[in-house]
Amino acid sequence: MARVIQYWGLSSYPKHSTPVGLDPVSHGARLDFARSAAYRFSDGFVLGEFQTGFGTVGLRVSVPVTSGDLTQWTWSALARGAKGLNFYAFYPMNSGYESGGFGLIHLDGRITERAEVLGSIAKTVGSHGELFLKARPPKAQVAIMYNPLAYMVGGPRRLPLPGAQDEYDGVERDSWTGMYRALFSQNIPIDYIHADDVAENGITGYKLLYVPYPIMMSEGTAKAIARFVQEGGYAVIEARAAWNDQRGYAAPTIPGFGLDQVFGAHETVVTPVQRTSLIVKSKNPAIPMLAPGARLPGMIYREALETLGQGQVVAAFEDGSPAMAASTYGKGKTLYLGSYLGLAYERTKDAQLEHFFEGLLDWAGIDRPVSASAGIEVRYLEGPGYTLHFVLNGAEKETPAEVRLHCSFAAPVVRDLVTGETVSYQQEGERLALRKSLPPQGAWVLEIRERGR
Repeated sequence: MARVIQYWGLSSYPKHSTPVGLDPVSHGARLDFARSAAYRFSDGFVLGEFQTGFGTVGLRVSVPVTSGDLTQWTWSALARGAKGLNFYAFYPMNSGYESGGFGLIHLDGRITERAEVLGSIAKTVGSHGELFLKARPPKAQVAIMYNPLAYMVGGPRRLPLPGAQDEYDGVERDSWTGMYRALFSQNIPIDYIHADDVAENGITGYKLLYVPYPIMMSEGTAKAIARFVQEGGYAVIEARAAWNDQRGYAAPTIPGFGLDQVFGAHETVVTPVQRTSLIVKSKNPAIPMLAPGARLPGMIYREALETLGQGQVVAAFEDGSPAMAASTYGKGKTLYLGSYLGLAYERTKDAQLEHFFEGLLDWAGIDRPVSASAGIEVRYLEGPGYTLHFVLNGAEKETPAEVRLHCSFAAPVVRDLVTGETVSYQQEGERLALRKSLPPQGAWVLEIRERGR
C-alpha cells in the first residue's frame, strides 16, 4: 500500500481497550514497521489517529492513559521520522459503544495534565519545525523480512492438543517481533522489508537479513535471498523455509527453491513440539557470544538437518540430530535454524537467546552508533549538518541515563531542544558521553551540530 500513496501511516492505540497496553518494545516495533514501509517509497509517515485518553469498547475499559504515556508515545514516533501526528481526540466520544473514551480533556470540558503536556510537546516541535521536517532516519544495516504469505499456511487454528505443537494466535506476529525485541537494547535501526518488494527489487544496503517463520515463500523472494548472500550479505533463516510456494505447493526439498544450497543444509525429519532445545556443540563465528553447551529454546517444530557442501553443524537437538547449520555461499555467510527462535524469544525472553541475537550483530559487522545504560532507549534522525537524538525512559520510575553518541563533527555543540540550554558532555574519541536522570517515561531531546553553524 505504501508504494501507491503519498504518505502512508497507521492508527496507534497503545492502550486501546485492554487491561495491559503495549510496552515500549511492541510500540516501537509497530512504529518501525510503519517507518520501513513509508520511507521505502516516500518521505515520511503519519499517524492518522493517535490515542490521547483511556479507551472504551462496550464494557471493556483500558487502563488509564497518563501524561507520561503521551510523552513516551509522541517522542517515540517523532524519533522514527513521523511527519504528521493526528491525536484522537480532543473531546471524548460522547455516545455509542466508545462513549466516554479516547478524549484529551474531560467530558465536562476541564483541561487535563495530558492536554497540557501534549501542548508543550507541540510547542517544542512547532518552534523547531524545520529541524524535524528535514531530518531523516538513518539507514539500517539490519533487516527482518515481513512475509504475509506465512498467514496462508495452516488454515483455521485449532486449540493445542497435549503433546502437540502450539498453534495459537499471533505466531506470525511474534515471530516477526522476536528478534526486534532481543536487539531493542542495542539501539540500532532495524528495517522490516516486505517479501514482495524483495522479490521485485532485491535486497540492497543491508549487512544482515533475518527471515523468521518462512514456511511459505515465492520463488522470486527465495532467489533474492540467494543473490543477497552471494553478493556478500549475512542471512539467517528459520525452520521449514519455503516449505510451500505461493500457490501452496510443497517443495521437493526443504528449504525450497535451492535455498538448501545457499544455507548448506536440508531437512531430514520434522517433529511437532511445544518446546525444544538447540544445544550449542562448538564455537562458531556465527554465534560468538555462545559457548558449547548453551541451550537455546525453540518452538513449534524440531527440524532435523543434514549438512551439504560447506555446511557445518553448530547446534543439535537433545536427541543429537543437527539443529543449526552455518555455511558460506558466494561472498556471504548463512545460518540455518531448525526451529523458530524469534517466536521463542518473544514468548520466553530467554537470556541465552538474547545473546544469540546480539552475537549476530558481531558476526555480520553491524555498526553500533549509540550505546545507553540499562532501561534507556536512544533513537536518532539525521539532518543537513545536524542530528536529533531522542533519549527515552520507558520505565514508570526515574532512571539514570548514560549515553554515548557517535559524532563526526569536529567541534560539536549539544542543545536541549525542550529547554534551549546547552548541554555539557565528555568527548571520548568520536563519541560524546552525556548523563542525566530522566523522570518516569521522560524524554531528553538533543540537537547536535558543528560549533558556529
